[in-house]
Amino acid sequence: LEKLKTQKEEINSSECEDKAYIQAGAGITTRLDFPGLGKIVEIQQRHYFYKAELIFKPLPLSNKQIPFPEELNFYTCDKFNRLISLYDDSGGNALATDFNYDEFYNEKSYYSIDITSYIKEELSDSFFNEDNGLLINLPDDTSTGTLGRLVLDARENSMYRPILKIYFLFYE
Repeated sequence: LEKLKTQKEEINSSECEDKAYIQAGAGITTRLDFPGLGKIVEIQQRHYFYKAELIFKPLPLSNKQIPFPEELNFYTCDKFNRLISLYDDSGGNALATDFNYDEFYNEKSYYSIDITSYIKEELSDSFFNEDNGLLINLPDDTSTGTLGRLVLDARENSMYRPILKIYFLFYE
């Protein structure tokens, strides 16, 4: 927490022992950036982008004192972390995050969310603005007045770091 200064400054997960934090009540959120995603518009082959799935993992055993949250909200944001909008469905409801909990070993728990519409919208003008990102937070009803939190695993090993799966159909 001593590294936090302002909303506009970022703290890389490598500066926080390869962890990212979401802390209700304190207003601490985690930002996800997608560097290099603009390369999709450079694909020369005829293709159809049909799905993007984001998978990220809580730090194993970080739920000893406070259980993992079942729900998370995502917000689009600009380069200064100003919220643009809630990432929602056509009805204005926050998109559901799937939480798969490994109750036996507590090592293979993960969250997943379909961010297809976010990626399609960002690429709709054949340009991806790398200054924009997604903020992850607890739902509004638990983000104030509670001690809810989530510690995300951001180690460099591919087994732990967040994964963005992008699905294409290539055709002639």
